[in-house]
Amino acid sequence: MVQKWQLPLQTLNPVVGFMVWVILSSLMPFIKETVPLSPGEVAWVTAIPVLLGSLLRIPIGYWSNRFGARKLFSISFLILLAPVFYISKATTYTDL
Repeated sequence: MVQKWQLPLQTLNPVVGFMVWVILSSLMPFIKETVPLSPGEVAWVTAIPVLLGSLLRIPIGYWSNRFGARKLFSISFLILLAPVFYISKATTYTDL
């Protein structure tokens, strides 16, 4: 039964991650109305998720081989719920 859900969940995880990045970029004009940001800060807020995602692929790939993809997926999914929620409550550049 668990194997039937594994592929859809593993497909949905990166899709949701990319959706958050795209939403962050496209909503930046509206975020700037609430959170005062300079053009440089906007660039960093948009670039940091892409940079971290690119760099963290290496250790996550290693950990997947070492500990198992299912465990790592479950852990990463649970850990990433908090930042996705927190960004909706962000009020400063540091929060973003």
